[in-house]
Formats: sequence, structure tokens, C-alpha cells
Amino acid sequence: MTKLSKKLTSADINFFTKLDKSMRGVQRVCSKVYGEGFVDNYKDKKLTKRQLGKIIEIIIKRDNICFMPINTNMGFSVGYQFIQVDLTYPGAPPTTKLLLRFEEKQLPKEDTPRANWDICKKAQFERLSKWFMEESNIKTAKAMGIEIINDYSYYDY
Repeated sequence: MTKLSKKLTSADINFFTKLDKSMRGVQRVCSKVYGEGFVDNYKDKKLTKRQLGKIIEIIIKRDNICFMPINTNMGFSVGYQFIQVDLTYPGAPPTTKLLLRFEEKQLPKEDTPRANWDICKKAQFERLSKWFMEESNIKTAKAMGIEIINDYSYYDY
């Protein structure tokens, strides 16, 4: 799959920004043990199949977005994030901006019974890997110094 050589539009960025705000909040934390930082508070909201379809449509068309699996909740579940990546000039580090982050449990509901949730989660990861393991996405991730590992257990401790 070859991406069209087009940058994210303001409509694309607006879509991701609104969706991200509806999926999670960010909370500042201060701890004597861990210091200061920020944590994601994921909301009890699922992506719709239509929203996921639009996300996939955008990442297919645009060349300055990176889609990757991540671990969330301090490694207790798999999540996914989408990052805008702009290269200013060859050899310079890219500028990046987080557009959307969510947990796997926020993916659209599968038609699989709840008893098979572990199988379902891995199947979702496998289906999504079609896009995050795509050659141009891997190249964009490498420009940020990130290696995407195509192994569910790598992100789920």
C-alpha cells in the first residue's frame, strides 16, 4: 500500500483532536516516589466502526502521520496512538504532535463473545497491524527513532 504524498489537513487534525478529547483526559500527578508528570485517564467510551474507518482512511491518504501500538496503564493493557510527524529538512529531528491515543478496550465492539476477549484483543491487534506495519508507517516511526514491534505480548505485560 503506497500512501499519497499529502500532509494532514486542518480537518484531519480537527477530527483527531476532537476524538482524542472525547476518548481520554490528561491529569497532572505529583508523587514523592515518581516525581511530577502526566497520566492519561481513559474515558468509558468506545470508538464507533465509522470513526475507526475514518481514521484508517486518513492514515492511508496522508504521509505525515504515524500509527503505532503502545502499552497503557503502566503496561497493563495495549493501546494505540497516532502522531503527526513533520520533517523540516533531511537530517533534522522531526517535529511531532500527539493526535489521538486510546486503549484497546475502546475499539469498536467485536461480534465475539466476552468469554473469548483475550482471543478478540489479539485478533484486533493483528487486523490493525496491516496499517501500523505498512512500510511507509515503519519509515515514519524510524524517523522518530521508534521501532514498532509486531507482537501483541510486547505491549501487554
